[in-house]
Amino acid sequence: MPSATTQSWSAPSASDANWNALIHDSGAAVAVFDADGWCHFGNPVFMRLTGVKTMDELRRLSIEDRLQHDMAEERLAILRDVIRNGHAQMFKDMRSGRAMVVTARQFPNQPGFCLAVYRPVDIPNWASDSEPTDVDTAQIRHVDQGPIGVLSEREKEILALIGTGLTSAQIAKKLCRTIKTIEWHRSAIARKLNTKDRVALAQLAIQAGLCSPTFKIPGSRSRGTNHIAD
Repeated sequence: MPSATTQSWSAPSASDANWNALIHDSGAAVAVFDADGWCHFGNPVFMRLTGVKTMDELRRLSIEDRLQHDMAEERLAILRDVIRNGHAQMFKDMRSGRAMVVTARQFPNQPGFCLAVYRPVDIPNWASDSEPTDVDTAQIRHVDQGPIGVLSEREKEILALIGTGLTSAQIAKKLCRTIKTIEWHRSAIARKLNTKDRVALAQLAIQAGLCSPTFKIPGSRSRGTNHIAD
């Protein structure tokens, strides 16, 4: 639990239309963290993402409690940098095999806290100009790949092509392999992921961000890229 010296986060007014739109209408997972990784708020989507049922339960778990050490350290470094410098950052993350784009910003008028918004990559942008242009970019190496973590890099490549709707023959041509080889790989993928349904395989590929990216992290427009080392 946060110590007695931990700053107290003040929730926006219940009548704040912008806050309500963000936490209720956007469909995104939204959370507020302090510099020690304690969560002071999470909307229902974020609580489902983290597997907790109540706000009290969420507040009793720090990032270190919820994630493996290497994963927690990378994310803590980013949110602390956001809180310290006030520069928003965006990075690609993955939880249980679902790829997300996370935008972290210093909470308005409460500089000791970080507002994090998690957006699945398989939910398309409704407008191309909706991508934020005021963020730095960060990279993380330690992610929760979920089901696809058992696949080899070649199998992930083939799963990605399945996700784009290519047939085995088209994949074979693209990779300069025989159809028999591709079918062998596809059978291995299906066995490891416990499904023979091609649509289900494609959905897993899309959710994992292996194909059809719908949200691009700003590159040249950002002020810099922070690479979090192992």
